[in-house]
Amino acid sequence: MHRVELSIRHALKCRGCGVCVEKCPNNVIAIEYGVAVIGNGCVHCGQCIEVCPVVKFG
Repeated sequence: MHRVELSIRHALKCRGCGVCVEKCPNNVIAIEYGVAVIGNGCVHCGQCIEVCPVVKFG
């Protein structure tokens, strides 16, 4: 449940910094219209959430 909460917080407050794009091992995250968009192929590894400043400090 905690990971779901972090994912929702990440999505709602995303500022498009791009840190998650670089961290994604499957290269399925892109910045579109100023926010991160996770595409098909996401395996829910959580590496993007671990580095997200919104999740850490938001």
